[in-house]
Amino acid sequence: MKRVLILTTLLFLISCKQGGSSNTTTDLLTLAGISAATSCAGSVTATTTTQTIPFVIKNIGFVITKPYVSSNVFFKSITIGQAAVFTSQTSNLRNYSFGLYTSSADPCASPQRENNIIQAIETVGQKLFTYMFFDSGNFLVNPMSAQSSTLIPSDISVSLSPTVPCQSAVTTASGTSQPVTMVAVGQMTAGYILVNGITTSQTLKITSTSTILQNYQFYVYDNNNACNITYKQFDANEGASSTNYLMQFQPNVSGTYVIFLYSTVNPTVPTDLMVQIQ
Repeated sequence: MKRVLILTTLLFLISCKQGGSSNTTTDLLTLAGISAATSCAGSVTATTTTQTIPFVIKNIGFVITKPYVSSNVFFKSITIGQAAVFTSQTSNLRNYSFGLYTSSADPCASPQRENNIIQAIETVGQKLFTYMFFDSGNFLVNPMSAQSSTLIPSDISVSLSPTVPCQSAVTTASGTSQPVTMVAVGQMTAGYILVNGITTSQTLKITSTSTILQNYQFYVYDNNNACNITYKQFDANEGASSTNYLMQFQPNVSGTYVIFLYSTVNPTVPTDLMVQIQ
């Protein structure tokens, strides 16, 4: 009886939240035990070729049931910097949650919910959702929605970006100005900079002639390999751009760092970014 009462309460809350954010739907479904761990029916393995995602209708509850649509998308042998790009023609992707799961083997067999927000950067719009992976290996993304759930969507697709920004990382050297390679990933533009040996008396400067750097997020990592980020952020907000066309970073500790920069404001790839250590 207690279990029925809990599920009934969850159903009531979900019903009250129709039209709300996908995060609310995700949290309530997770509380009710609905996740990729329960079933891997309706699955597709993502490739660089766009594929339609097969959804199935499931139900939450025992006495009073609430339908929702769910699917699973596998991402195998991912390398850091690749991204999953979900698109739709008519479905509003803001009504969907995209739970991220990891596993050392097949994520469908033993999925582990990934709660590290540095693991992947996501941007969501009505017709486009992007996951950029900051780890290598196998992943499972579980798109689901309890809104308009009596209809199985047939217009949601997925593809895997072929580009890997970290493999294009520019290695900075003192006194030498070099271009920063940026790539388009979904609705993001992103790039990596390997700061190879900078001292506390030096300053790294990223400049541009026309790109507004205040539209970019800059994350600094304490590491020695741009493609092996340890997720431990070092002074995340250190070096916010002081002007529209200048971002500066001066470390508190001498060493080697990785700077990841990305923007969701303008998906056009900039070609005027330069980096230099002075």
